[in-house]
Amino acid sequence: MASEDIARRADQARQVFDNQAFNEAVQALHESIRRQRLAVKASDTYGQLRLIIAEQLLDKLIGCLHRYIEDGKQEEVQL
Repeated sequence: MASEDIARRADQARQVFDNQAFNEAVQALHESIRRQRLAVKASDTYGQLRLIIAEQLLDKLIGCLHRYIEDGKQEEVQL
């Protein structure tokens, strides 16, 4: 990927994190998943697995955006 593309992607990721609606939605999703995990029956292994996967997916999305920002910082250093 070209340096300009990496920098643009990093800037877009920063904009996402600067977006209050996005941050509130992520927080609401985390809270909803947490509440559901507390409420799911111990015998409902399928339900537990679905919630774990949902939480992992949300965490991976956030991690990916953070990685884009870090890649942009690294690219700035190299320039």
